[in-house]
Amino acid sequence: MSRRLWMAPLALLPMAAALLLSPASQAAPAPVIKRPRMEVLFCIDTTGSMSGLLDGAKAKIWTILNQIASGTPRPELTVGLVAFRDKMDTYVTKVHDLTDDLDTLYTDLKALTADGGGDTPEAVNQALDDSINKVKWSENKQVIKVMFLIGDAPPHMDYTDDVKYPVTCAKAKEKGIIINTIQCGDDMDCTKSWKEIAEQGGGAYTRIAQTGGTRSFSMPQDKRLAEINAALLKSVLVFGDAAKRDADKRKVEVAKTMPEDAAAERASFAAKERRVAVYDLLDSIRAGRLRFASLKEAELPDELRLLGAKERGDYLDRLAAERGKLLGEAAELDRARMTGIAKEIAKSPDSFDAQVMAMLRKQTIRRIKY
Repeated sequence: MSRRLWMAPLALLPMAAALLLSPASQAAPAPVIKRPRMEVLFCIDTTGSMSGLLDGAKAKIWTILNQIASGTPRPELTVGLVAFRDKMDTYVTKVHDLTDDLDTLYTDLKALTADGGGDTPEAVNQALDDSINKVKWSENKQVIKVMFLIGDAPPHMDYTDDVKYPVTCAKAKEKGIIINTIQCGDDMDCTKSWKEIAEQGGGAYTRIAQTGGTRSFSMPQDKRLAEINAALLKSVLVFGDAAKRDADKRKVEVAKTMPEDAAAERASFAAKERRVAVYDLLDSIRAGRLRFASLKEAELPDELRLLGAKERGDYLDRLAAERGKLLGEAAELDRARMTGIAKEIAKSPDSFDAQVMAMLRKQTIRRIKY
C-alpha cells in the first residue's frame, strides 16, 4: 500500500486501514457470503462441588469456540456467561452479557472459582431467569440462540421470591432461545429437573461425569500456533481512555497465561476471523467500529502517541504486514490441525466440550454444517 494513504488527512485513515488489512486487497473482491449469527450462553453452577467441571471449562472454552467457528458457513459468534450459586453464598448470580470480545469471556471465566453451596438444591430458577431476561438476546428471529445450563443440583422450589423454571422456559421459547441441560454427576433429583427444563426449553439433556470428563491432548501444530498467538497478542494496540486501555491490557495479560493447547486454539480462531482482538485499533477500524479521526491524542495507543503522522503510518504498515503473515501461517496450521482435533474429541464423546458440540451440531444443522 502507498504510504501516502497514511499521510492523508485523518478522515481517510479508516479507508486506508481497511485496504491495508484486507487479505485480498490486490485481487478482485470475493463474493460476500452472509454469515449466520449465533448467540451462545453458558449458565454454570459454581458451587464447591463443581470445581472439576469449572476447571475443565476454563481449559476447553477456546476449543469449543474454535470448533463453533469451524462451521460452514462460519457463524458470527457472540458468547455470554452466567455463574450461579445459592442464597447465603457470596453471590447468587453473576451475569456477563453476550459479547464478541472472547478475551473478555475468557477473562471472566478464568476469574470464577467453585465455592459455597451447602444444601443440595441451588438457585437454578434465578439463574435461568437472569439468563433469559437479563442477558441482551437479539430480537431477530433469524439469529441462532442456544443456552447451556450446567450443574449438579436441582433448583430450590421452596423459594417464594423467584420465578420457577416452567415460566422461564416458556419465556425462552417466545424469544427463540433453546435451553440445553448438562448434568454433572448422578443426583436423581437433578436428573428429573434437568430433563424437564430441557424438554420445556426445546433443547436436549445429557449427563456427564462430575468432573466434566474433559481430557488434555496436544497436536503437532500447537507449539507454533502458541508462538503465533503470543506474537499476535504482543501486537495488540489498545486505545481509548485510560480505564479502557487498562482493562484491555489486563485481557491481553490473561490471554498470555493460556496453556499451549488453548493458545493454539486462540490463534486458530484469530486466523478464521482474520482479526487479533475486537478491542485492537486496527481490527476496530477494519470492522467499522471506529473512525481514526474520532480519537483524541490521549486515546491513541502508547505505541503511536509519540510518533508523527508519517511514523504512525510506517508503524501501522509494518504491523499489518506482520500480522497478515502470522494469520496466514496460522490458517494453514489450523487446517492441518482440525482433522486431528476432531479425532481426539471423538475419543471422549461424553466430555463437556464434546457434548456441547454434539448438541450444537444437531440444533444448527439446517443453517450450519459441522
